Amino acid sequence: MSRFLIVLKVLSIVLIVNVSLMAHSRWENVGKKTISKKDDGGKIKKHGLMLDENSPNGKGSHLKMKSKASITGWVEIFYDSSLIMSEDATLKSELIATGNASIVMRDFTEAKGDFYGMSVIMYDSATLVMEDNASIINDLNMSGNATASIANNAFVGGVLSLSDDSVINIYVLNFSLDDGNVITVLGSYSVRDFGGSFGTISGVMEGGDVLENDFSISNQSDIIVHVVDPTAIGIDAGLQISKVTVISDDDRRIQEDEIEIKGFLFGTLTYALEHSDFVNVQIYDENFNYLNASVNIDEGDYKKGVFSFKGAHGGLRKLEIDLNDNSFKITATKLSLAGMRSAISASIIFGAFDFADEVDEVVINKEKVLPTRLQAGVFDAFRVKSVKVSGKSKKKLYIKGNIAVANTALDLNGSLTIDFGNFNEVITLVQKKDSRRKFTYKKPKKGTGVINAVEIDLDYCTFKISAKGHVFDRNGLVDLNLSSSGMNMNYTWDFDD
Repeated sequence: MSRFLIVLKVLSIVLIVNVSLMAHSRWENVGKKTISKKDDGGKIKKHGLMLDENSPNGKGSHLKMKSKASITGWVEIFYDSSLIMSEDATLKSELIATGNASIVMRDFTEAKGDFYGMSVIMYDSATLVMEDNASIINDLNMSGNATASIANNAFVGGVLSLSDDSVINIYVLNFSLDDGNVITVLGSYSVRDFGGSFGTISGVMEGGDVLENDFSISNQSDIIVHVVDPTAIGIDAGLQISKVTVISDDDRRIQEDEIEIKGFLFGTLTYALEHSDFVNVQIYDENFNYLNASVNIDEGDYKKGVFSFKGAHGGLRKLEIDLNDNSFKITATKLSLAGMRSAISASIIFGAFDFADEVDEVVINKEKVLPTRLQAGVFDAFRVKSVKVSGKSKKKLYIKGNIAVANTALDLNGSLTIDFGNFNEVITLVQKKDSRRKFTYKKPKKGTGVINAVEIDLDYCTFKISAKGHVFDRNGLVDLNLSSSGMNMNYTWDFDD
């Protein structure tokens, strides 16, 4: 049963604190850092620090505090930077957040505040998430579209002050609607311009749950108490893939491929994971399902909000779901990804969480195309990787690329016609080893053709062509075509790209 305690403070103190902070110096910009009790800390523990967009990487500053880490000095968070606290971490002085800054407090973490009585000040669209027994010991002051979510026995001990379109959402679990269950306000409170679309107090709480707050609400701000189904995961729940890495086996006779997918989960997920018997993971595209593995929760390790599995489940080798930063990672090895094409999808299921995401080659393999050899035995595929036309008279040509054929029994022994722009020639391929689908051509000593050598390897899905003695096209779009009795491949090469 949740209990939110907030003690009356004089709001003029807030003004004193803000003036003091304006004159306060800024000490250190951490960039991206994780600290814990075992760290020596140095200035970051003894003095204050600033988290903002002027970090070393230029992408905002992001600090994680865990394992009883503590900071004595004041902390200021600006402009899309973030602070994540977990595992009994403590801020011993004041915390200020502005400019879309983000604060997350979990696992018995504390923001104690200072002698002014102020613990947390938020404005300019800053956000705060408190859950799992997190505590703000003194005051919480919110303005300028600031938002806060309080759940799972989180605690605020001082003045709760909201203004300028700020919102606090309080989430109460295991609630049954009976007569007499109302919000109980034990302290005094004020609502400026109450009525209409202005500040409101709304919601219903279970008998015995109380707001013992003195609080001020003004300028269309709200305190909203939400009755929450403990099995619910939230209307904004979902899954987002941030990175896909595909590694294919060079020899398609073996097909022991690998895929790793990373991303983020959204929603209220702790209950769903802790009350589920299994986690199901799937990876697929529009044609095939490459991985469908279910891992029992007791087969993995669940500690401090992180579920991890290492083993072997139908190709799945590693799975990690970290509810502290809502990230996930799927690693699958020694499976066939034959036929895989963009776009690729991944889904994760546990409890009420059942979501998927789809990404294309902007995300897959860091914007590189999927390996052509994955199409071997399933689809025909042909891709030119490089074309070089050289020599003083532009009479030397070298082409290499990838080729895959759906027909695993295709025999290229015999005639092959090669067309490249204004050039055409017919050669004869020969397979030297029956155990390897590698077909080659080398111009005879007294041969009259332009092509010197050709190699087509259907097991490793590669091809090479070299020629000399013709003035080859080398401007704009030029087509390369390879055709035989059982194959016809075409690719357009852009010399201007």
